[in-house]
Amino acid sequence: MRSTVNWEDPGLPERDGVQNSVQDLDFSRDGEILVVAVANLVLIYDAKEGDLLHRLRGHKDTVYSVAFVRDGTRFASGGADKTVIIWTRKGDGILKYTHNDSIQKVCYNPSTDQLASCTAQDFGLWSKEQKSVAKHKVFPRVLSSAWSNDGKYLALGHENGKISIRDNKGAEKHVVERNAPIWCMAWAPNGLSVGSSGSNPNPEVLELLAVGCWDQTLSFYQATGVQHLKDRKLHFYPCSLSYFSDGEYIVIGGSDRRATLCTKEAVRLCAICDKKDWVWSVCAQPYPVLDGGNGDTGKAKASPMVAVGCYGGSISVYTLNFSLVHGLHQDRYAYRSNMTDVVVSHLPTDRKVKIKCRDYVKKIALYNDRLAVQLPDRINIWELSGNGAPEGPPGSNAAASAVRGGATSTRDVKGGGPDMHYRMRKEKIYTTTPCNQLLIVANHIVIAQERKLMLCNFSCGDARRKEREWNFDSDIKFIRTNGGPAGREGLLLGMADGRVLKTYVDNPFPIQLLKTPNSKAVECVAMSYNRSKVAVVDEDHRVIVYELRSEAGEGGATATAAPAMKAPVRSEAAEEPALIGRAGRRGQKGVKKELASADPMANMTNDDALKSDVELSAAMKAAASNVQSAGGGRILFSEPNAVHVAFNDEIDGMLAYNGEPSCTPTPSTFSMRVQFLSLSPPPPPQRGRRRASPWTPHNP
Repeated sequence: MRSTVNWEDPGLPERDGVQNSVQDLDFSRDGEILVVAVANLVLIYDAKEGDLLHRLRGHKDTVYSVAFVRDGTRFASGGADKTVIIWTRKGDGILKYTHNDSIQKVCYNPSTDQLASCTAQDFGLWSKEQKSVAKHKVFPRVLSSAWSNDGKYLALGHENGKISIRDNKGAEKHVVERNAPIWCMAWAPNGLSVGSSGSNPNPEVLELLAVGCWDQTLSFYQATGVQHLKDRKLHFYPCSLSYFSDGEYIVIGGSDRRATLCTKEAVRLCAICDKKDWVWSVCAQPYPVLDGGNGDTGKAKASPMVAVGCYGGSISVYTLNFSLVHGLHQDRYAYRSNMTDVVVSHLPTDRKVKIKCRDYVKKIALYNDRLAVQLPDRINIWELSGNGAPEGPPGSNAAASAVRGGATSTRDVKGGGPDMHYRMRKEKIYTTTPCNQLLIVANHIVIAQERKLMLCNFSCGDARRKEREWNFDSDIKFIRTNGGPAGREGLLLGMADGRVLKTYVDNPFPIQLLKTPNSKAVECVAMSYNRSKVAVVDEDHRVIVYELRSEAGEGGATATAAPAMKAPVRSEAAEEPALIGRAGRRGQKGVKKELASADPMANMTNDDALKSDVELSAAMKAAASNVQSAGGGRILFSEPNAVHVAFNDEIDGMLAYNGEPSCTPTPSTFSMRVQFLSLSPPPPPQRGRRRASPWTPHNP
């Protein structure tokens, strides 16, 4: 997760040595307006742009609390002047009433628009249907309050640690006693599902209250006062908390001078921001939850916003960008769910399994029956509980592919379906070192940093006890496994200076395969079935396919390359521009036009067509052979708008790449636009039939 500052207001300057702290803030239900309580003012901001729309001066003393009604047409404010004011969205005051003490908290019932105003001595309930405010005595002072989602319960947090749960008429129903002030609380939007199972598609949903206590804990209680989970230690004093609209995340601000993002079970994920003062108030922007359509909880907004108010007076709004953490190997795809879970999907059968890690998942890697998950302080290794034999008889494509990649079938011997039972190995690799990319092979973990590649054995225990390390003079932009027997797997590396390197886990010396034109950074790289072709996606999102040079000439299969530390020899042909578009797919478009200006097959007999076809193929082959890459490969194909590329593991020369780099992949549709291209030599022409061009993309 990455947070960016949408806008920031430094706040009001100090007056007589007293800071004008941000006491409270709240979004309108549509998320377009942000109201802030600062000093004796109520400020109304445009939530997206940060423009100050109105500065309201209705209060005579410090404003402690603000809250929007459910439809967003009005909001209430209350403060030390013992007054509650109800305002319109445009800042017009429409109603005012008073208490006998300062107003500590105001909140609207999400179901009936009933307003609760809490003070040090009592709390009041008011609605449009009432002519007066119904007040109820309380002791001691109320610090926080919140209505349940169904509007049936009002929770009050007191200074002595008491949590009072009352009905919507003010009668006390349940009491929870704690040993420190209850400074903040909020009800979970989705509640707690009880009795959920395959045979019970409609489980009972109970209201769940999150409580921030100044014993530095976060606790959860049902509406009956029963505690749901154990206390979560925060190690700071929580001052404010807010749920996301989908209920999956909580934002907590407090004495650690941070706004912290946590899961709904209070598992700490990351810090949204670091401030110079205590974070006095936080609020997550409301947004509609999209229905997944398959009974799942909805899908959260891609980039929600969080407002942060500090004791020093600053007001900030941050946009949260949740990046996709995933891994793909053969027919298995793994992705992060809810920041702490890993879902592994078997693509041919669409069978899925969820692995609960109960911690922030930072990286995922897949390889055959292995799964690696990087958490904040360690890397856990999972493996399938049962391994079958490669499908197909010896010598078949399936068996050969398994030998090449060190693969084993994931077929469940007993059930006949894919094995989806992962078990965690005892070995763990502890590390807090930042990791740009993570790979797993049969017996090792590969950790890629900016210019360093580390190889760690499963049993090393700590990443500092690494087995091997490679250091480069350029940043590593991309890395992938290239198959091989256990303990000797190959690695392909794409570098920021345009080089494509190859090495093996048991070899300390990488070799250079090629270098992109103009030394453009390599964002993705793949190698074909027989190791004769390499596909590269550069920083301009252009996919380029190279045929590697070989010692045996045109018919050889073993590619040679210069060592990685040696500068590549540039030829005159390397300065020529790469073939692009249709010219790249079909060789030299000009050569074809010279040989056949319109349709070379028109008005020809079968013999003439066959003769022309052979000549055309020879001319195209000769023209394409003159185009060399900067690092030692002949360019076969080039096309813009690509972000990822992969070769077919069974058919040599067939690759797929997906384009539209502005699109964000999702777990359900991780390939937005896929183009299939066959680079294999064309079949012999048949007499009497017109043959397609050998470099035309094929749609499977």
